[in-house]
Amino acid sequence: MTEDLQHLLDKIQKDGVDKAESEASRIVEEANSKAGDIVSKAKKEADEIIEKAKKDSETFEEKGRKSLEQAARDVVISARAGIQAAVTSVIKTETDAAINDETLSAMLLKVVEAYCSGAGSSEVLVNEADVEKLKGHVLSKLSEEAKSGITIIPEGTISKGFKVVLKDKNIEHDLTDTAITEALSRVLRPHIAAILEKSAQ
Repeated sequence: MTEDLQHLLDKIQKDGVDKAESEASRIVEEANSKAGDIVSKAKKEADEIIEKAKKDSETFEEKGRKSLEQAARDVVISARAGIQAAVTSVIKTETDAAINDETLSAMLLKVVEAYCSGAGSSEVLVNEADVEKLKGHVLSKLSEEAKSGITIIPEGTISKGFKVVLKDKNIEHDLTDTAITEALSRVLRPHIAAILEKSAQ
């Protein structure tokens, strides 16, 4: 009887130990599996964070580069506009200085002789202050035939220079300071742009 009891106790103990060892192995294996999953997930998340940070860094770098390029373009455009405005101002000043009474009379005489003689009715538009001076100087040097078809009249929008209108031919020659300045500026702009382009490189 005692042996049977001992045998039963031994069996219970062995079954309990086996079951505990089996349960412990299962728990360890499950813990290892979970730990592996956690590590794998953490590694994946870390890789995603690194990839996102890399992309964000590249995007930031690209945006920074584009912003810098745009700022450089803006500076060049602003400098070009400033230089062109300064050149136009110099041209205007020099043109105004060049169109004195003597030059104005000589220019007008040449234009009238070239375009107005025998052209029918023609008008010469000048600044009001120059009307009488030009009438006296230019008309006195023209032939009677040329004088008869030419009228010198004041035009309030002209500060220096003149416009010649060949009424019968619907032709207008603009030799005002403004027109001359614009023409010279157009000629110089490509050269200024080329110089700025070269200096920007």
